[in-house]
Amino acid sequence: MPISFTSVAVIAAVALAAPLAIGLTGLRLPAIVVEILLGIAVGPQLLGWASADEPVQVLSLIGLAFLLLLAGLEIDFERLRGRLLRVTALGYAVSFGIALVVGYVLKAGDLVRSPLLVAIILSATGLGVILPILKDAGLTATPFGQVVVAGASIAEVGPIVLLSLFFSEKSGGLGSKIVLLVAFLLFVVAVGAAIFGLQRSMRISSTLLRLQDTTAEIRVRGAFLLLALFVVLASKFGLEAILGAFLAGATLKLVDRDEMMTHAFFHRKLEAVGFGVFVPFFFVSTGIKLDVGSLFASGSALARVPIFLAALLLVRAVPALLYRRFAERGGQVVAAGLLQATSLSIPVVAGQIGVDLGLIRPTNYVALVAAGLISVIVFPLVSLTLLRGGRMRAAVLVTSLVAALAVAAPAMSMTGQDRATVTVRGSSYGRILFDGRGFVLYAFTKDPRGRSACTGACAAAWPPYLVSRRARAGVGVRKSLLGTTRRSDGKLQATYAGRPLYYYIGDRKPGQILCQNVAEFGGVWLVVRASGALVR
Repeated sequence: MPISFTSVAVIAAVALAAPLAIGLTGLRLPAIVVEILLGIAVGPQLLGWASADEPVQVLSLIGLAFLLLLAGLEIDFERLRGRLLRVTALGYAVSFGIALVVGYVLKAGDLVRSPLLVAIILSATGLGVILPILKDAGLTATPFGQVVVAGASIAEVGPIVLLSLFFSEKSGGLGSKIVLLVAFLLFVVAVGAAIFGLQRSMRISSTLLRLQDTTAEIRVRGAFLLLALFVVLASKFGLEAILGAFLAGATLKLVDRDEMMTHAFFHRKLEAVGFGVFVPFFFVSTGIKLDVGSLFASGSALARVPIFLAALLLVRAVPALLYRRFAERGGQVVAAGLLQATSLSIPVVAGQIGVDLGLIRPTNYVALVAAGLISVIVFPLVSLTLLRGGRMRAAVLVTSLVAALAVAAPAMSMTGQDRATVTVRGSSYGRILFDGRGFVLYAFTKDPRGRSACTGACAAAWPPYLVSRRARAGVGVRKSLLGTTRRSDGKLQATYAGRPLYYYIGDRKPGQILCQNVAEFGGVWLVVRASGALVR
């Protein structure tokens, strides 16, 4: 099958358009928010101009690795010591404890399957979003700014380590994971020591200095090698690749002090490669893959957005009370709480891990990312207003947000009754039918028009798409072609263009298509186009 770079070109255009839109319109939004929203727009959910095909997925993975590399470079290890470290570590411990309680409450309400994974996600903070806010307010060098940055640093490192320990897809128990983590950390220390030793060699230092600003860009190439090496070895050690990427950045930060200012633009070059090329592919493709249709197809699913947003506030904002001794006024404490509750990268990354492991439903993943989007839009804006002394305006913003959430949650929960949905999404077979969760739907050529011939062992392997009434028409679906048929056991099955719709028991992840053009039980199983035609 020939490889197409159409989606790559579309995403590159979106990556250029996002910051231009912010700059020309004066929107005070982080670029990653616009990139995700535009990804939703150009993806299969709306315009259908791009899909998460193989070239996009490769570039997206590289973008994720660069994002974590740059996050590691942002950690200021000079600040993580003494009293500051004790206060911020205690704050994260309190935050994680609250997150575990919230996780079990959400599980009791059948909203999540893994309280621990949800606790890890909710306890994270987006350091990359916080730093510009504090810089704009001129507070990065103050005791208050330092404690917020230190707390955010711990809340970015902690979740990555915990994800590697508890939710790596590699086999092995917790004990073996800890041993492997220690072994990997020892390897990282050894590599860091080797790099530090090489830098002390006059011959090597002069060679690096001579090649760093030529077409060789030797330091950038070395950083990319370190990133690739740590990512590969983290996977080999049975840990999450994102931990390797993060530690690559942290290692560079620790060993490459550049006290003589011989390569002052090195980190800027890495940021140019990461944020200029690869990182946008990760965020735009995240928007492309989000099944937004499933969120709006169900009222209860939509109501989960304010629930997750409130959980973020509770988990991360309350521990900010420990920072009162560092603040000059109460408004700064409130601002610190809101900043700590700002998180998007970890919900996107860890949420996708949860979906892949079957621990987070795709609908809940979309709701979680939506809550993260709101947090990076609203919380920094309110925080900056508070830090600049605009108490009344900030109070109005917060009050309006809380009131809106209080009204929206019950209202949204009544707008739908988890009605089954049929949507059209892009795939390797073109634009075909999926359910609202992202699972592909099949038709059986043996079925008589409007009736199902698949029962017994057949229905066990190809479960019918059962509904309580006619399914809702999602994006790209012709409502007139949707219908139902009564099965022999009395249950109602969804149909499209008169053909009963089925799942395949082997398709265990959203987007998987493992049963196309398979002949079983006297007929052939085929995916269905939006027109109702079968893909042969």
